[in-house]
Amino acid sequence: MRGTCGLMLCLLTTMSESNRKQWDNSKDEMLIEAVKSKPELYDLASPLYSNVNIKRKSWGEVNRQLGCEGCKERWESLRSQFRKIMGKCTKSGQGASKYNS
Repeated sequence: MRGTCGLMLCLLTTMSESNRKQWDNSKDEMLIEAVKSKPELYDLASPLYSNVNIKRKSWGEVNRQLGCEGCKERWESLRSQFRKIMGKCTKSGQGASKYNS
């Protein structure tokens, strides 16, 4: 997971100016670490993943931990950007090599 955190931080260069004012690198790192400690927010295999009440409570805890609102939206943005970048990094088909993270 450590390698993916670094890649996610590289995505910050594509952010709009208004987002940069609210979310800096260190705050994004704190968000990534906070979410990483709560598998119910990202791990489909977690038995709590489908529990809406648990997830709502967990996002509230992340918001309080970071001292701001909008953590869920920022996480979704980072995750979306990460998936987009990863999609460009991988090839498909017979000649594709495996991507190691």
